[in-house]
Parts: sequence; structure tokens; C-alpha cells
Amino acid sequence: MNGAFPTAPPTGLNVYWAPLVIEPVPDGPERFVAAIAAVSETGELSFRPLVNRQRLRAMFGGASVALGGVVDTGIASLQNFLAANGPRQAKRRVPDLGGWASPLQGVYLGDSRVMYVSRFGDVFARAARQCSVFGGDFLDADGEDTAEPHPWAVPVVDVLKKLKPQLSNSLNAPVRLRTTDHAIRFTFYGTTLAANVVVLSPRRMAASLREARAHLWNLSLVAEVPNLLIRPVKLELLTGVTEDSPQTRSAIEELAFEAMGRSVNVSRVESSEDAARQIIAKAA
Repeated sequence: MNGAFPTAPPTGLNVYWAPLVIEPVPDGPERFVAAIAAVSETGELSFRPLVNRQRLRAMFGGASVALGGVVDTGIASLQNFLAANGPRQAKRRVPDLGGWASPLQGVYLGDSRVMYVSRFGDVFARAARQCSVFGGDFLDADGEDTAEPHPWAVPVVDVLKKLKPQLSNSLNAPVRLRTTDHAIRFTFYGTTLAANVVVLSPRRMAASLREARAHLWNLSLVAEVPNLLIRPVKLELLTGVTEDSPQTRSAIEELAFEAMGRSVNVSRVESSEDAARQIIAKAA
């Protein structure tokens, strides 16, 4: 008879969590859960996004770019609120998730709930299953949180915002170089570093190389055009791959050879986080 009821872990803790809800049309009938926010009674707090660019594109097509910006803005605002009002800063055991004021209409926190778990990280998979159609992606057949995230699932700019929010003004930056009719956009453009990130795919190698060469050309212009107000001294093309293969390795070597005469350094990165951390280090 005792086996009919789950046994609470003797060393567990209470975690308060709430879903971050997005209404694509404010006050409209459609809505989805973009992330789970959680804070424990011991002071741990974190997020788990439930949507990425690929999912948004599959659901909303051409509107996915704008919705991605809405999701990122909501998450960044809530993260800043929790960092400023967390237990250690506010000297209370649990921050009030309901005290957050959304910066955008149609973005809000659902009702806060409490869950008793053995480890803080366990709350996300269980919470996601309760409130989102994406929740099952956290779990394998045995109910364990073992899904390995794709190394490029999260855009590099989003990772940079999370790791180093003070660099936000230098991210996805449009720069007018006088020699072009329109502004050129860089993944990062600061006082010491200009960087672009490209991910090479062997399944679409010709298109990948065209994109990479365009980024390489734009970076080389930074070193050449006159009268730039800010001219970074480090020019970096960070190249990732969807699959490690002789074809992708050869493509990176080819790009590095082309970059030698353009004052641009080409290096390989393994994931969005790796690219973000290299940009942070080189921008210092």
C-alpha cells in the first residue's frame, strides 16, 4: 500500500516557479510559455527557456524574428528583476515573483507555484510538463533530464546578453562604413573588437561559404575605410559547424587563408557559448 504514493526526498527543498507567458497578439486567444522562472527557498534562482529560434520559426513563420525579440526582452527584464530582488540582495528567503512589472504588453508571469524537489534543477522538467507542450523535450523515456542541447540552438547574441549584459549596446550592431549604401550588421562591434559568427553546414556548404565570405568582407572593410569614428583593432570571424567533417574543416582552412591578407583572424568555435566567451575575452 505504501508504494502507491511517491516518497518525498528527505533532503529536498521547496522551489517556487512560474511560467513566462507570451501572447503573440496582446489580449488575443493564443499564448505560449516561453520560459520557466524558478527560485528556491535557499536562494538559487534561474531560468529555463522553452522556445528557440527554430521553434518560433516553425510556429510563426515570418513573424518569428519579432516574437524572438519579445521573448528575449521579457526574459532579460525578469532576469534583471530577480538579480536585483533575490534573497541575498533583499535579505528575504524568497523573492516575490509577482513583483515583476513586464516591459511589454502581452508578456506576463503566470501564477506562481511551489514544488518540492531533491535538486533545484529538477524543477524545470517537471514544471514544463505541467504548463507547456514543449515540456516533454526535457525528458527521455525513463523520465530523466538527459536531453543534450544543440550547441547552436541559442543565438550567440542571446548568450552574450546573458553572460555580459553590459555589452548589449555592442551586439548585433549596425555600422555604416561610408563605402556602402546601407549599414552593415556585426555580431559584435566595440572599441577594440569587431566580430562576426557564422555556422557552416555541409548540407548547404555553398550557401554557408557565401555567408562566411560576406562576413569576412565586411570585417575587412573595417580595417580599410577612412574616417571611422570607432575602428576596432581586432577583427574576428568565428566559425562553427553543424557537423565536424573533412568538408567543414577544409572550408575553415580556406577561409583562414583568404583572411590572411585582410587583417582578419579566423578561428573555430564549438558552440554559441564558446563563441560568446571568446568574444567577451577578446573584447576586454
